[in-house]
Amino acid sequence: MAEDIRALPCRRSMDAPAPGEWTIQISRHGDGTISGLTIGCWLARNIA
Repeated sequence: MAEDIRALPCRRSMDAPAPGEWTIQISRHGDGTISGLTIGCWLARNIA
């Protein structure tokens, strides 16, 4: 399962502070094919 979780750094933007690292979690069907993604950061969590 850990191979299906990634961290994506987000650099500081010009007009607002960066949200930090985004996490990307891959969901899979029983046969191993990808069924969806969930992303999030400290400000926006569990976005399917």
